[in-house]
Amino acid sequence: IWYAILLFIDIIYDRAEPRSVVVPILAWNLFTSLVMFVMTFRGEDLDWIPVLRRLTPAILAPQAAIGRRCRWLRNQTFWTCCAAFSGLSATTRITTSAMPHFWLSLVILNVLAHSANILRLACGCLCSCCCSRRPASVADVAAEAAKKSD
Repeated sequence: IWYAILLFIDIIYDRAEPRSVVVPILAWNLFTSLVMFVMTFRGEDLDWIPVLRRLTPAILAPQAAIGRRCRWLRNQTFWTCCAAFSGLSATTRITTSAMPHFWLSLVILNVLAHSANILRLACGCLCSCCCSRRPASVADVAAEAAKKSD
């Protein structure tokens, strides 16, 4: 959501030229970041804040409606890739934004979060490959079935 807030502020205060080109691009990015927020929101995200807890149904209803119309928008991998792209594209905002420090902190947090996520996925893959039992071959399954039938 911070990405969306910073984009909204940049639509008003950005110094990039020509404004007739930059503003529609920022507005499109703002729209997609709001859709990303809605589609990646979980009900538990606001449960611990008493006043904001009331917003959960207002966010989950559009999420379900969008998810019914576009099934691929429910895909976590898609949104992870979009978030990584958004974080990398935020580096372009640093030079012309009225708030470059906020954009820089967003880029740094994005790099840290996605690095941790990639590390988690890699460790999970390694653990499942190395620590789990290898799948049996067709011959092993047939031999085991023959032993049971005897």
